[in-house]
Amino acid sequence: MTRHCYLAAPALLSVYGVARLIDGTDGTYGPGAAWTFGHVCFLVAMVLFGVVLVAARRALTGWRGVSAIAVGLGLFGVVVFARGIVVDLIVGWRSTDRAAMNARYPNYDRFPLGLPKALIDTLNLVGPPFLILGLLTLAILLAAQGRLRWWAPVLVLLGFVVITVNEDLLPLGGVLLGTALYPMTRRPATA
Repeated sequence: MTRHCYLAAPALLSVYGVARLIDGTDGTYGPGAAWTFGHVCFLVAMVLFGVVLVAARRALTGWRGVSAIAVGLGLFGVVVFARGIVVDLIVGWRSTDRAAMNARYPNYDRFPLGLPKALIDTLNLVGPPFLILGLLTLAILLAAQGRLRWWAPVLVLLGFVVITVNEDLLPLGGVLLGTALYPMTRRPATA
């Protein structure tokens, strides 16, 4: 079952990207069905990326310290993303239009732990790169051990780069990540 997460996480990221494109056809993002559907897919994708991080570490032999740090950084990024997605969903559900959403967002600046807004802003800034760094590090280690092809870490990096450059490229980023991680869906050969 865990093997399927290697494809499901990037696939749901792509689905979120398509829903985001559909949502933006009117010139604004949210609220509405496409916003909610897309963000639910995004949230599930992030949870599955957490599973991918842990499963990738388990697939490695050796490199326990480096892989533990990579998983820790990656899971931190997942939690930061998930927090933002939950806030987006709550604000979207409670609003009738984008103006109402914009007015409600400040009410959730400190959600859920009441942390200072400056700390939340810092976490939002460093969280996504930590996810990227964690997954990329694990992909490099898996490629070094022959579990992934040499080009897989390149595709992981490229997938995140295209998403960072333009969020409209989320579907492409998901495809690149899925292509990179696909070999992990196959059972390893037994000795």
